Amino acid sequence: MGLTDAQMLGLIQQSLPDIETAPIEHEVRAAVGSYLFALLKTNRNGVFHRFMCWADDKEALARAAALELAKKRAKAILAKSPEHRLFLEQLVREQPSDLAKKDNLLSLLDGSLNPPAPEPGWITIGAKNDAVPPSHWFYLFHIVPDQPDKPFCFEESVGGGHMAGGGAIQLGLFELDDWPGDWRNHVVKAGCPWVAEIIDTRLSDNVQDLITTILARRNS
Repeated sequence: MGLTDAQMLGLIQQSLPDIETAPIEHEVRAAVGSYLFALLKTNRNGVFHRFMCWADDKEALARAAALELAKKRAKAILAKSPEHRLFLEQLVREQPSDLAKKDNLLSLLDGSLNPPAPEPGWITIGAKNDAVPPSHWFYLFHIVPDQPDKPFCFEESVGGGHMAGGGAIQLGLFELDDWPGDWRNHVVKAGCPWVAEIIDTRLSDNVQDLITTILARRNS
């Protein structure tokens, strides 16, 4: 006899890390686990499931509603901080590529982080809370590969998000040293000091080479 839905969800909860010692990992894994469970119950929102919903099948409609609720809850968890976002990105990188494509977990990041959130095409390289928790003062560094004129984005999130304070600026390679915000100190506080080493020791001023090198180091 197969496990009931309640038993399956119970197994998901039992496999979670301790919430006291790893609160972000616990929250993200719990939210993603519940979402994936609901997603699989709809056969990844497959054609047959959608047809049964169209036919007003009560079970299919209930599964669709459960999936939507799990998705909303997961998005709410991922919106709590940049560290939640980064942990999800880490989980996706650990997935086999075919499974990552099927699950499409990065779609849960749509609308995450309080506005202004990174626009499509931003790739987060580093994010770190420079304040003592539960205080919130995040430094973030992003790469914007499709905007080579201003590919380096420096962001701060203060007091819980940009609704409370903070801001972001995109800079080009030759604008970095003129920026009064001290870009080298910023990437240190964002937890990726190696970015400054790559930029400072560049063998050329080819921005695309720098972007490629930074992304390769991030993904290594």
